[in-house]
Amino acid sequence: MPREKILLVVNPRSTHGDALLSKKLCEKNNIRSLIVVSEPYHTRRAHYTFKRVYRGSGIKLTTYPAQASWWRTEEGIDVTYSEYVKLLYYLFLGRLV
Repeated sequence: MPREKILLVVNPRSTHGDALLSKKLCEKNNIRSLIVVSEPYHTRRAHYTFKRVYRGSGIKLTTYPAQASWWRTEEGIDVTYSEYVKLLYYLFLGRLV
């Protein structure tokens, strides 16, 4: 992929904030497809969040993990547990909205 086609969006506050900001940039720049790259343990929640925010936009989303051996480290296992807790929260919150 050419470097000029890469759009890096980072909102340190939340995944939801990343999704909102990137959607605004995609719409402003007439971007019709987006690859969301995230840490493997965070990929499922990122996909769920972006899918909800981009619903009805016509922008094609693909989610891709950044590395493959995250589960081999203690940190990877700890963060995975944290991500599942956050995913449950997002799923519950999604049902309330």
